[in-house]
Amino acid sequence: MNRKNALFKLAVRNVTRNSKNNRFVILSIAFGLATVFWVKCIFLGHNQNMINVATSTFIGGVQIHDPAFLKSKAISHHFADAPVEAVLRTVPGIRYSKRIFFPSLLSTARESSMGLLYGIDPNAEAEVTDLRKNLKRGRYLTPETGAACTRKEIYISEKLAEKLKTDLDGKIVVMGQATDGTTGNDLFRVAGIYDSGSGDFDENHSFVNLECARELVALPGDVHEIVLRTDDKSDLDRQTEIRGLFSAHPETANLAVTTWREFVPSLETMVRMNTGVTNMVIFTFFLITSLGVVNSMLMSVFERTQEFGIILALGMTPAQVTRIIFYEGLVIALIAGTVSTLVGYALVSYHHRFGLDITPFIGQAKNSFVGYKFTTRVYPVMAWKLYLTILATELAFLVTAGIYPALRAARLDPMESIRSR
Repeated sequence: MNRKNALFKLAVRNVTRNSKNNRFVILSIAFGLATVFWVKCIFLGHNQNMINVATSTFIGGVQIHDPAFLKSKAISHHFADAPVEAVLRTVPGIRYSKRIFFPSLLSTARESSMGLLYGIDPNAEAEVTDLRKNLKRGRYLTPETGAACTRKEIYISEKLAEKLKTDLDGKIVVMGQATDGTTGNDLFRVAGIYDSGSGDFDENHSFVNLECARELVALPGDVHEIVLRTDDKSDLDRQTEIRGLFSAHPETANLAVTTWREFVPSLETMVRMNTGVTNMVIFTFFLITSLGVVNSMLMSVFERTQEFGIILALGMTPAQVTRIIFYEGLVIALIAGTVSTLVGYALVSYHHRFGLDITPFIGQAKNSFVGYKFTTRVYPVMAWKLYLTILATELAFLVTAGIYPALRAARLDPMESIRSR
């Protein structure tokens, strides 16, 4: 053990002695690794931002439907909400909102437009999505106090209000086919106007109280979907958990439990693509830095040929010389890792707090995807577990890179090395 300690101390001395060359290598690796960590955290933050915008605008993290509804979007495919709520109340850490779906014609005295009308519980919906936060003018829907539709309020987007040529307190007639085959229609007044920033969504989605939608659709006891939001577990974990709970009850066993990945597959593809690109960049960086370390250590071996010849002549074994070079690579990696941790933490912490405006890179007009408008200020995610993985991988690359120079030094002939200039 003492001999190993002595060899390690000698390696540390050699690294600090050849300060100019090693300092350049260490700083290059450290700042490169810090930049890789920073970029990875930015991409993670951007991915999370896209997911949050898509899920908080309307679709939520997890949705529950009758399986046939997912295929046809027919209002005849609904399910009883009471058994589902009984199960969901046993799951801590989730919020949910019940909805009724009603494709309908919305008309004013001047214009009309086809769209999707949703019946919601205003308070529950506000806990799951940003519908209330997106209020631009007027007021949000006021919940009904009983089972009847008495307020006759409708919540529409700014874009739809312009299309229908109406405004606050304007009258809108809603008409569509109910589940019993009759025509459901009623007159509503505009209570509030919202703007989510997502044009396609805004133009097609309007909202009334759940009780009003039940009367329109002739659906007194069922709903078309229940949307969940959770903050303490991933959507996939919740999906698995809820499916397991539903399977234990006959009333809920056949319901479909899906995540945003099934509803917005293009967003899932974009997230995977971003992850793949950053992983490719990280691997390329590892490869380049490893080649740099190999080159630097080979130069060091070449410059110290006489030194190695002398210590070999004095009785040091080739294995010990190999170990010295190996330790030198390890020391360089450890110092670079420490510096990169400090620099990377500073970069990520700053932008995690103040954000990073990526408008100069993507342009103000290009910040939308799959119908959702995303903010151009990204807040990197502090992913320390990921960073430790990156750091350990880089350490493995650098230590591996030192094997060839170490073997090259071990093969030196003592007499020829001493005579070399």
